[in-house]
Amino acid sequence: MEKSLITLILFLFTLPVNAKYTPGLGDLSCGQEGQKRCTFLSQEFWLQGSGGCDRGLKSIKGKCHQGKRNSLKDHSWTTKTIKFQRELQSNLPINQVSFLWIHNSYNNRKDGYTFPNHKYSLTDLLDLGARVFELDIHLIGKRLRLCHGEYNHLGCSLLDRLYFNIIEEFNLWIRKKENQNEVVILKIQNQSDGRKDLLERPLNHHLKDLILQKSDLKTDRYPTLNEIREAGKRVMILDGPFSYSFSKKGKRTKIKQFDEKLCQFTDEQGEEVLWKHDPTFNKGLSDNWQSVHWDATNILGFYNGEKETGKITPQLVRKLVECNITALEIDMMSLAHAREFIWTWEKGEPKNWGRNKRCAVINKNGRWQSEDCKKSLPFACQDQKNKGLWKITRYRGSFNEGKTACQRGKHFAHPQNGWENARLYKNNSFSKAWINLKG
Repeated sequence: MEKSLITLILFLFTLPVNAKYTPGLGDLSCGQEGQKRCTFLSQEFWLQGSGGCDRGLKSIKGKCHQGKRNSLKDHSWTTKTIKFQRELQSNLPINQVSFLWIHNSYNNRKDGYTFPNHKYSLTDLLDLGARVFELDIHLIGKRLRLCHGEYNHLGCSLLDRLYFNIIEEFNLWIRKKENQNEVVILKIQNQSDGRKDLLERPLNHHLKDLILQKSDLKTDRYPTLNEIREAGKRVMILDGPFSYSFSKKGKRTKIKQFDEKLCQFTDEQGEEVLWKHDPTFNKGLSDNWQSVHWDATNILGFYNGEKETGKITPQLVRKLVECNITALEIDMMSLAHAREFIWTWEKGEPKNWGRNKRCAVINKNGRWQSEDCKKSLPFACQDQKNKGLWKITRYRGSFNEGKTACQRGKHFAHPQNGWENARLYKNNSFSKAWINLKG
């Protein structure tokens, strides 16, 4: 027994003592994907609440690897198509771009939360196509943690995830070669009790070269995705106490107040609001974000967020997109939600794009397909002053005749968002028609 105790003590003393812990940053040498696992002599081992590797990672032969962070299957077409849709809108101000806007993404089942708001990890949600993430940051003890709690930190604990760890996870994802052109928006809900230093330190360390500064822009409006990229940046901060923070303008509405049939809202008392807050929104001219949210928090019946806000089902997502709700704040985001977010290509399309089928058509159900450019079909013509007005020509011809087929104040075009697409296929009678998109 005595010999075993001596052996254990010697073993403990031979373990590498980690003295690299920095307040606000943690230990940058261990615990993240591709790094060695932190030993139990490391401060971060105990603080992060998941042992030697950060949440969602697993230790294999002393190194941290993707474990539950990579659990999505069969989502390649969905991810590619959502990316395609973003690029169609890359010259629009970002508040007019349709985004999967993730509410409380850090509070997820894959990271081991008991009362989760999401099924999947942050990395999986990024891979699936989400690009806006809300971070509720609280000062718990001496450190910032992510917590879906009250402004007085009620509901938060030392078991909640460290803020700097989630910034590391964002950093790892955005710097991967396959993500080098992606733009991510972080919305900061600051409850750091004045600890701006701890709030900004991980952003500066990991993402400073990528964070958009207001001085990078030549406009006062929200920038486009392409303008952000042209500035050499790929991270935009909404809210937060920083000089580079952009304010989120617009109305956030509970999903239960939304009438999908009329694309309008009601207030808590049932009075119709019909876009009174922003009559330009449906026309794609707004300076604001219009968002709806669902809170899936359910803590043993003591708090039921869904009862308070209502629920965004996959079936409802398509209706929201077709009403031009650009910020869908979805809890429990699933592959089904992401698929219903798609308003462009039919499942599996485009087939043979850029080869024998190089031109796009819209079907009567609103979905797009690739087609032989020589085929004879009518054309979709958009009003030059009102993006919601479309006409399908009686004249039929090959794709290349589209520019001359559209006349009298209309031009050969393709929809730029779900609202325009819905105005096209719902308000016109046709089987198939050319839209102005070519591979």
